[in-house]
Amino acid sequence: MEKKRKNPTKLQILNLLVQPYTFSILKEMEEKPVRFSELVSKRITTPKTMSDKLRRLREYGLIDYVSIESKSGKYANAYQISDFGRRVLKELKGIGII
Repeated sequence: MEKKRKNPTKLQILNLLVQPYTFSILKEMEEKPVRFSELVSKRITTPKTMSDKLRRLREYGLIDYVSIESKSGKYANAYQISDFGRRVLKELKGIGII
């Protein structure tokens, strides 16, 4: 069952993005989808904080939860930046925030 996304304000999105670790997490999935275990192995933050950040990023529509094919041919769940998330990052880069 897909969780219902929130409709955050611009201020709420900015507040999330300026919190510790958020940009590091997004940077990891900028090029390709990333599994939770891969993010945890980077030791960006604790698994609990990572889980909380990913949940909030999904709720705000900045990332999506997707299935990817693993090296063994099986499918695994992963996170990737959504189109909306890419637009937000592009805007922030454009004005020099990141």
